[in-house]
Amino acid sequence: MFSTIASVLQQSSDNLFLTGATFKGRVVENIVLWNITQQFQNKEKQPVELLYHFPLGATALLVSATARIGSRQFTCEVSAKQQARMDYTDAVANGDSAILIEQDDELRYFMRIGNIMPGEKLDIDLQTAEFLQLAHGSARIAVPTCLPNSYSLSGDHEQHPVAVSESHKYTLKAELKLTGSTREGRISSPSHKLRIGQTPECMLIEVAGDTFLDRDFVLNVDELKCAGPTGFWFHNPQVGPDLPGAYVGMLNCMFPQESLSPQGVQLKLLLDCSGSMEGGRMSSAKSALKCLIPQLRMNDRISFSRFGNHCENLLDSTALVTSQVRQGLGRWIDETEANLGGTEMADALSAVAKISNVRKADVLLITDGEVNGLVEMVEAAMETTHRIFVLAIGANPQESLLSTLARATGGAVEFVQQDCDIEAAMTRLFKTLRTATFTGIRLHCEGLIEQTQVAPEFGFDGCSFPVLFSSKAPAFGVAMHIEKRAGSGLAKSELASVPFRLLDEPELAESVSKLWAMQRFDSLMDQERLKPGEFEEAATELAVRFGLVTPLTSACLTLLRSADERNQDMPVRHVVPNMLATDRSAGGVTTFFCRSSSSTIEYTVQSLLMDFSSSELVDGVSGDAIRSPAKCIQALAELPEDLRPTTFEELLVLGFPEEVIEWCKKSLADLLLLKGEAAVVERVLEMLVKGVLGEWEWTLDGMGFISK
Repeated sequence: MFSTIASVLQQSSDNLFLTGATFKGRVVENIVLWNITQQFQNKEKQPVELLYHFPLGATALLVSATARIGSRQFTCEVSAKQQARMDYTDAVANGDSAILIEQDDELRYFMRIGNIMPGEKLDIDLQTAEFLQLAHGSARIAVPTCLPNSYSLSGDHEQHPVAVSESHKYTLKAELKLTGSTREGRISSPSHKLRIGQTPECMLIEVAGDTFLDRDFVLNVDELKCAGPTGFWFHNPQVGPDLPGAYVGMLNCMFPQESLSPQGVQLKLLLDCSGSMEGGRMSSAKSALKCLIPQLRMNDRISFSRFGNHCENLLDSTALVTSQVRQGLGRWIDETEANLGGTEMADALSAVAKISNVRKADVLLITDGEVNGLVEMVEAAMETTHRIFVLAIGANPQESLLSTLARATGGAVEFVQQDCDIEAAMTRLFKTLRTATFTGIRLHCEGLIEQTQVAPEFGFDGCSFPVLFSSKAPAFGVAMHIEKRAGSGLAKSELASVPFRLLDEPELAESVSKLWAMQRFDSLMDQERLKPGEFEEAATELAVRFGLVTPLTSACLTLLRSADERNQDMPVRHVVPNMLATDRSAGGVTTFFCRSSSSTIEYTVQSLLMDFSSSELVDGVSGDAIRSPAKCIQALAELPEDLRPTTFEELLVLGFPEEVIEWCKKSLADLLLLKGEAAVVERVLEMLVKGVLGEWEWTLDGMGFISK
């Protein structure tokens, strides 16, 4: 057994051991850097050991971990997993404080915190790095904050529950600095209210109001200008000068825009109908599927399956798309409910693969991601030889799990909160499915002494991809042949004289060098899966050398205590639960949008998208008043009652879409029946006024804002 410490297991407590987390990030040169501080406190009367699962971003790398109690710092060492576990066990048994950070087979992170003394406060700082993924001029930056209830199944140690609590509340504070071209984009968040400020160097974005670790923080940056290839050199802090790998180069490229393929697709729709999809998630899934139907072509072939604890194939073979097939799909979608029990996704993928027995097909999976068994799912998916494209719905889908599933099969994933542009997300995903896939990416650079190159295995047109490589010395202004091979076998090579810069920024250099090392680690593990036993040792040595927490290596942080303060008794063990995730978009009140380069402002209120910029004027509301939502609502509130809108037609004139009017009718059906149309319109306006009026805080002459 992993734990040799005699500790008392106590999985619940009225005390909050985790009090909150602070996220401070910045985007620089297409790298997203986060510093995450988790705050713990022991309010018990005896020393404790805490068990806590926590998520990181889907492609985020844990660059470093530090911890402190007061002014005293922990020391950190990364070693092979079994050695790190023994180091942790010995430290805690000796009465010292220690922290063990591991990554399990589900790509979740697990933390054991031993011997936190009564009254002590502990801060754990996690530094992460990931590439900014650009697609068709847009980028999505996401920070997971909680995990769904599940169990860690990674083999040789105890199965620790990912506990979830409905009563625990942990505060969230987050801020992000956008630099370079990203600060010129259109900023929006489907998850949180924002406070936005701007300086000549960066745009500062802060999460506003009282927020908690109950849903992922998501920031969308749209309308970005895509520049040509750019390159940077960083000194590798892990390697001495004039040695192989002393410098790491990073090249940012874009796949070319290609027209959609005229060929039909073999499409297999797979819908998650487990109990966790009930309610808004299933409604969103149905909307996405209905949006897909008109996009099908007459030369496409399609099947439709639903799954929970078993899989139902509604078509035994892929059917050629006809008007009858479209109608049948529509009926099946309408009849679908979230009533199939648990989520046996691996079995469902295997069942869908048997439809028509076609070797090459695309599975379009719609799910909330509340599922375990990543290894089993990836193995099942790889056996199908199908690409898997995932539409993930919800406030906290398991991004690492679903992203890995998509990448392993050559597919892609779209994450979307329920009711937030679900149709647009489906359209983007289906467009990606139809576009050309580029593989065999190679970089040929004259003048480099060494080219240890790490490039993505595949990519889609209009999307960015980074290439990392190492060298003894940096080279500047070199000509590079960037070769990309399309899925059809057609190779495309472009010659670019790439301007390289040497960046002297230690934090960024450390992050890029470790990203390069992590990609090398992944490459070794891919070879290990093909030839078991031949590459694991090399992968472990690489991870230890660069201080990487991986499925093979762990980090142990220790704080040596004086003899008189060491714990002489058993630490009482507590499981620190995650908060129960909520799918309330921006707290159920308002989602804000801001464009940094102009004063154009839009907003939504529980999916009420009001496009004031295209509204016609109504009596009593001037053109100046209608320039922003706040001013428009202010003007509506100040109008005499006899001039306020009282009909649905007048709301249409204000800019309410027809589907919003229908939503109002259905949501307020009882009021409509009892008191009529005017009462419903009055209630809608009252909701807007109370939610916004008098609660706006403006910055930058109206370019940034917050609803308190």
